[in-house]
Amino acid sequence: MPTYKVTARQTCASGKISKGTTFQVVSSGCSLHPAEISAALKQQFGIDYSQHNCNAANFEWIKI
Repeated sequence: MPTYKVTARQTCASGKISKGTTFQVVSSGCSLHPAEISAALKQQFGIDYSQHNCNAANFEWIKI
């Protein structure tokens, strides 16, 4: 299971996620899915954020 370092490209979720916020996501597949980013935000920060907004426009991810 690959691990990704995810960084917010811009402030989002009505200011709850600041630009530059970084967190790790462990993916269950061979690539990272928006639902996994959304679940990680909920688990690590307690922020409900739609998986439809967890895309390359809002987040950058790098496999580590």
